[in-house]
Amino acid sequence: MTSKVRYPLPLPIADREVMQVTVSRYGPYLQLEFFDGTARGSDRDAYTLAIDGPFTLETREGSMAVDPANPSPALLALRTMTVREAIADEDGTLRLTFTDGNALRVPPGEYEPWQFVSKVSVGDDGWLVVSAAGGGLAVWLPAHVTFADPDRP
Repeated sequence: MTSKVRYPLPLPIADREVMQVTVSRYGPYLQLEFFDGTARGSDRDAYTLAIDGPFTLETREGSMAVDPANPSPALLALRTMTVREAIADEDGTLRLTFTDGNALRVPPGEYEPWQFVSKVSVGDDGWLVVSAAGGGLAVWLPAHVTFADPDRP
C-alpha cells in the first residue's frame, strides 16, 4: 500500500467512456469497463470498476437507489456515458460524474462495496483502489503517479 495518497483521490478515467457494462448474479454484481477509446484498448489503458454495494444513480429524472444484486435495466444506460470526474474519498465513498450531468455515488459499506483496478497487474505499475469493509480505502498506485500540489492530488 502506498503512503503518498492525498484525498480526494482522482481515478484515471476522466474523459473515458464506459465501454462495457457487465451485470452478474454473482459478485462482483456490476462491472464497468473503461478502455482507451479503441475497440478493446491495450491492457495498459484499461480499467475496471467493480461495484458490489448499494449505490445511488442521479439522473435528470431524479435519484435512484440501486442494489447491484438486484439491478435495474437502467444500468445499461451507463454504457457510452463519458466520465467527467471519478473521485475516491478517504472514507471509502466513490463519486463518478458524467459529462451529461448524471452521477453515481457508492458509499462505504459493511463489506467492500467497490474496487477500481487497472488491467496491468498491481506489481507491474497498475492501480488498485478498494473501498475497505467498514469504510476507508486501501490504495496501491503505480510508481509514476505523483502529487505535485500538496493540497490537491
